[in-house]
Amino acid sequence: MIALAGCSSAKQAPSAAPTPKATGSATPAPTSPVDPQQYGVSISEGELLLNTQGNGNSTLPVQGIGTAGDFVVAVSCLGKGSLHASDKSGRLLLGVDTCDGSPGAIYNSRGQLRSTDAAVAIAAPAGVHWRLAVYRAPHQ
Repeated sequence: MIALAGCSSAKQAPSAAPTPKATGSATPAPTSPVDPQQYGVSISEGELLLNTQGNGNSTLPVQGIGTAGDFVVAVSCLGKGSLHASDKSGRLLLGVDTCDGSPGAIYNSRGQLRSTDAAVAIAAPAGVHWRLAVYRAPHQ
């Protein structure tokens, strides 16, 4: 089962022409990604295993692996570049082509938990700030 959803936490009005930079009156650009843990409410009976944030490449151990359920990953990123999350065996869990612009969050269910899901590897440029949540969901 693969479910993929995306959304943005910021709304911008369309503009016909670029606006000059204003000092003090412009809405500031987002400075951090949205908390992907908010997507846990859409995972019926989901159990949060990891909720963390960082910049660039990282390998994160996931506690609680080894019991029945589906592996669900939610991520949000902001910065110049892309982000890819893989499990310990290298299986791609999800990818974000560009983290530029307003931060949004996506999540993806990758099927049953496996022993190789004991860590999540994030591949992103150092300038990309990300937030990650990992869940165990009842197997559907």
